[in-house]
Amino acid sequence: MYQIDRENNSLVLLEAKSFSNLGFRERDHLQEWICKNPSVLAEELLIIQKEFNGFDDTKERLDILALDKQGNLVIVENKLDDTGRDVVWQALKYTSYCSTLSTAQIVEMFQQFLRKEGSEADPRKVIGEFVHGSREDFILNQNDQRIILVANTFRKEVTSTVMWLLNHNVRIQCFRAIPYVLEGRPPTVLLQFEQIIPLLETEEYIIKIREKVNEEQDRVRKRSDQILMDFWTGLVREVSQRKALSFVLKSDPVRPQFYYSFAKEGVTFAFCIGEKVPRSELYFNDDPDKKKIDSMKVALEEAKSDLLSELIFQRLENRKASRIKIDMSVELNQQLNIGWNDQSTWPDYYDWYIESMDRLYRELLPVWVRVKKNL
Repeated sequence: MYQIDRENNSLVLLEAKSFSNLGFRERDHLQEWICKNPSVLAEELLIIQKEFNGFDDTKERLDILALDKQGNLVIVENKLDDTGRDVVWQALKYTSYCSTLSTAQIVEMFQQFLRKEGSEADPRKVIGEFVHGSREDFILNQNDQRIILVANTFRKEVTSTVMWLLNHNVRIQCFRAIPYVLEGRPPTVLLQFEQIIPLLETEEYIIKIREKVNEEQDRVRKRSDQILMDFWTGLVREVSQRKALSFVLKSDPVRPQFYYSFAKEGVTFAFCIGEKVPRSELYFNDDPDKKKIDSMKVALEEAKSDLLSELIFQRLENRKASRIKIDMSVELNQQLNIGWNDQSTWPDYYDWYIESMDRLYRELLPVWVRVKKNL
């Protein structure tokens, strides 16, 4: 910041100071300045609580809670000279606590705040006038909550985390609060609030671009999901027409576009679209000690199964489950992999899925029935 020297038609650089060196404190000063002048955060905000510690089962204390003109909750976390490492985590915790607040609870919180401030104003009327102009039949906190961080200095780990959150549609802003001293008797302290993330001039543009990208990604995802659902529908039809397998296929309710399966003898046989190549598998849903998959491997080796050279045993060490699978060869997948969008390749994929599952089912099920009796 510069001071204009009219006499010499020049500029005098004002040195940025720290709040602590000037004797200012976070709660007594910076927080109070924001509460009394919320417009320093570049918009109209209604302060509805400060130093709030009324969350259930926690002693966490939220610095400032506000409403914007759309009735969204705004969590303001302020630090004095340095954000520290944990400011984003703290703000996210408070935001999660506030995410479940109802309109009635917010009005009650505001009423408590007004009483502490010595005001007898009707909280519902004040909020109604602020949000709608006059109406009192409002609904608050319908959208995701917003976060504003205020500090003199932002650490790199904080700004990088904030940028990541922004890219994942978390509505978060960072403001630098910088004090300057204008020499004189007595000296005058000036305070500058500056939005640094996202830049105020580009914030609306960034939001529009993000919305456009999200819409395009959602459109592509829905189209891809529908293509894969059509693929599985064709596979179910092929299985039925060929009478190749003696079971009923069922889609996974969580991710039906990637997984079709059937249960037999307490295990699951499944067709999957893997990360790299398609696969058919025998899946043990409950195998925390890996006794099932290890016993199956021993039994198949003793039986000298023809499939051993193709089987892949995955113990999935950090999970309760395990699997035995057959992957489509990389060569065949590359040969067919013109893309799921090309339905001309689907019959070849159907042939591989049905053939591999038929072999897997006929070879592994009898072995599993024997192994299960000894577990």
